[in-house]
Amino acid sequence: MWTQWEESEDAWLLKEAVIWVHHGIELVLKQLLVQTNEFLVFQDVNKAVERLGILRKKNGMKNAGVLDLFDHDDKVMSVGFSNLIERAAITLSICELEDGGLLRSYIDRLTRYRNKIVHFSLELDVMEVSTLLSDLLNPLLSVLSREINDIKFKQIVIPEIRKSAQPIQRYLESVRGNIVESAIAATRKALSPKGNGRAGVVVQVAGSGLSVSLLIYLKEIKKLDLFEGRPVVILVDRKDLEGQLLNIISENSEFCPINPSSKDELIELLDSKIYNVIITTIQKIQPNDLADKPLLFIAYNLHTAVEKFFSYPSIGTYILFSNILSPKSIEVYGDVVGLYNLQQAILDDVL
Repeated sequence: MWTQWEESEDAWLLKEAVIWVHHGIELVLKQLLVQTNEFLVFQDVNKAVERLGILRKKNGMKNAGVLDLFDHDDKVMSVGFSNLIERAAITLSICELEDGGLLRSYIDRLTRYRNKIVHFSLELDVMEVSTLLSDLLNPLLSVLSREINDIKFKQIVIPEIRKSAQPIQRYLESVRGNIVESAIAATRKALSPKGNGRAGVVVQVAGSGLSVSLLIYLKEIKKLDLFEGRPVVILVDRKDLEGQLLNIISENSEFCPINPSSKDELIELLDSKIYNVIITTIQKIQPNDLADKPLLFIAYNLHTAVEKFFSYPSIGTYILFSNILSPKSIEVYGDVVGLYNLQQAILDDVL
């Protein structure tokens, strides 16, 4: 409806968009109640229990389920929206839905706006509607991803909601944001002395902006106090990738990365601590030259000749950004911490 509005500028479509989003929230919150206890979806739980007993005494209804009441008994009602929010917050212990919670405040705003446009005639403020629906999306889907047990809903429906709710660029920004957030958390966990150095693997299908994700990760990681004065070494195994990343980072950040021309120059750069972002091929590095240096290695599509390199003691912390996932990558770098695969890219019309 939002897309149709962009083409026609028919304000009626904005009204419909608000109504249907609100209705969708009601349905998913009821699903959360149902998966916990089906009786919670009724306004009067005691009456629902009583009516189910009556229904099961009817001919052919001995095995009737709780939700069959909606089809066979017009004396029971589902819980109203205001009570639904409270019931989900309290019985399911969802803090985001408690009074004062961020998601709760967004839903309350949407409810008030929905009631206005259903019961009164008024002009719709496009900026208000777009902001309202946009603000709701991520916190709502975050709760659903965590709370809903249905795997199909998580893997298919939630991405479909994102796809229909946002232009593709905004959707990819959200994907990258989630990936980078997970990668940062995994990197912090991998740091010595408590961590094992293996920060994990970020996988994005070719064409979905892997280098952009790497750049965002680099910007965020350098903001942390933990990495103040700590050199970051981006490793590749091909000269063309070295040049590609050098251009991307130089043109889109405040960093001034450098790629050393030899092994000796690389060691000098690391010891000088002048350049905090270095891009180099793995062939220029000898692991024994880097022992006990507090380095962060970002491997970019690097799959060859790495087992021996990263198995060296005190080599630092390392993470892989790659277009493909292999068992060997997980063995060397650690668990997958961010994933955007071919199937998802096709569903999203990215590829």
